Amino acid sequence: MTAELELGCGGPEAAVPHFEEGLRVDSLLGARPYVTQGRLGLARALSASGDLARAMELARSAAADARRLDMPGLLHPADAFLADAAAKARAEDPLIAREREVAELVAQALSNREVARTLVLSERTVESHVRSILAKTGLTSRTELTRWYLQQPPR
Repeated sequence: MTAELELGCGGPEAAVPHFEEGLRVDSLLGARPYVTQGRLGLARALSASGDLARAMELARSAAADARRLDMPGLLHPADAFLADAAAKARAEDPLIAREREVAELVAQALSNREVARTLVLSERTVESHVRSILAKTGLTSRTELTRWYLQQPPR
């Protein structure tokens, strides 16, 4: 209850320890519905605090538990949270996994041929990935791409 109040009053960082303590107690008691609810609350607090990866992990766990426990009242908000978080993650990182790999190698000053050899792709495919990366990020050169990549948070 205290965690929900903290979160509602705009203090997600202060809500996190309350949610964690509630989860600890509910787990010890074996109160699985409350553990599920607590995980979703903690996910919301972590997301608001900027820890989207951990928030999504907790929300996935809450959704799985809600399915197992047949709790549609918690399943719907958990699924909605996951959809919103996934959209937010996509907006923060416009690149697909393969493009991120290509960007990492380009940032290491590898030529398209070297990138192709490293990733076992054709040089033409690497060129296509580089064009796509530049278009998605609004950049115009490999130098700008390198600077952009190096400024990104680790994934």
